[in-house]
Amino acid sequence: MRLLSIGGSGRTGQRAIEHALARCHTVTALVRTTSSLAARPGLTIVKGIPLSQPNIEAAFATPSTPQAVVVSLNSPRQSDKPFANPFAPPRLMADSHANLAKVMEKHETRRIVSTSAWAMRVLVRRSNLCYAYEDHEAVDVEMEAKKNLEWTLARFVMLRDGEVLPVMDHGDRGEGVGLMASVTRRSAAACLLDATEGSQWVRRTPVVLN
Repeated sequence: MRLLSIGGSGRTGQRAIEHALARCHTVTALVRTTSSLAARPGLTIVKGIPLSQPNIEAAFATPSTPQAVVVSLNSPRQSDKPFANPFAPPRLMADSHANLAKVMEKHETRRIVSTSAWAMRVLVRRSNLCYAYEDHEAVDVEMEAKKNLEWTLARFVMLRDGEVLPVMDHGDRGEGVGLMASVTRRSAAACLLDATEGSQWVRRTPVVLN
């Protein structure tokens, strides 16, 4: 399968690309800095950002139209501390998805699988994390309006380092998920590829953890 990776230079995105290549898919990665990814067979690296529709068009044409899009974007913060101040535009993810949807519909690419997030709402609303979660919620609005797209918004619970482990789907509402639940980045990356290859999560927002 020909895949377009958005956010592929991030920690989860790089692992998703690794899984895709290991499964014999070909990948075009749209990244701000081309040196952020190592060149390897099966991977085409295109310079650009998903906030630019022309940049996405360029990625769709290099080398050929993708059959699916895998998004692992997140709102960057000033440090890795969970409550650090954000410095991304407030609708980074929402506007990126809106641009992707326009190009996908033009080229008749229907499948898009994106990382989303889930957290205890009380905790989030009282911290700097609220800005990222508001952006994730705006992505929901953008995607749910696209009746021609087969979208999945995988809500990963507190990403951590670690190996690929079995994952559990706690439904679209995450009922019964505890405060300290988590999922490894490698598990999340494998999950993104599983969802891209399958149809079990089409038009769903599954809450996923190990």
